[in-house]
Parts: sequence; structure tokens; C-alpha cells
Amino acid sequence: MIDNEVSGIGERLKTCRKDSGLSQAQFAEALGVSSRSYHHYEKATREAPVSVLRTAARVSGRDFHWLITGKLEGQVDLYEQAVLAAFECLEREGLPQQPKTILAIARRALELALEKNTKPADEVPKLVQDSKYLLAS
Repeated sequence: MIDNEVSGIGERLKTCRKDSGLSQAQFAEALGVSSRSYHHYEKATREAPVSVLRTAARVSGRDFHWLITGKLEGQVDLYEQAVLAAFECLEREGLPQQPKTILAIARRALELALEKNTKPADEVPKLVQDSKYLLAS
């Protein structure tokens, strides 16, 4: 499941690049990364940091939520809300924002929310705090 979600982000990065009318090298430069790194992000052989994803959305004029989830902001379901909350919480805490980590936190937040009858986004901050030591290393 995670690999499919990461590859989806790679495909959406490619769409962002094409929307911008830029080559991979030009788009990589606009994002502040090497051409090689960007190639890996687009092919989903390496996970793009959230800062790169935010810049890609801004440069291409695409919605950040769409880039992460494949849906426009108003169309996201509970799991996708948890994914977005995990991105934002990790960013606020200054912790690494790797897609696999974000997706794992989001899945656990959704499980807890279903058990407790809460919102997944409300579960994310505690999960991040509980994992802070592991995520910082």
C-alpha cells in the first residue's frame, strides 16, 4: 500500500513538472534539488521530502493536498486527513517528513480514531510526540 501511495506522488510530481512546461533538470533546479534526486522522486525510487513537495505544488500552481493525496482538499477522506495532519505536525516539530513515516503515522491515527470515535487528525500530535525520539534519529 505504501509503495503505491509513494508511486502516486511520483506520478503527480511528473504532472506538476509537465504543467510547468519544464524539463526534469529545469524543474529540479526550480525545486532546489539535483536532477538525479528529482528523477528518483518522479520515478518513486526515492521519497521526496515535504519541502520539495510543497515547492513543486507552488511552482506548478497545483494544490499541495492534491499532490499528496491525489484529491482536491475538499475531497479528502479520514485517512487522507490523517496523512495531511501528519505532514503538518512533523513539519511543525522540525522532524523528518518521509512519506513512509507519514503514512505509518496516518494509518495508526486512523486506527486509534476508529477505536476512540475521534478524528484521525486529533490523534496525530500524540503519535508524533510518542515517536519524537525515534523520528529525530
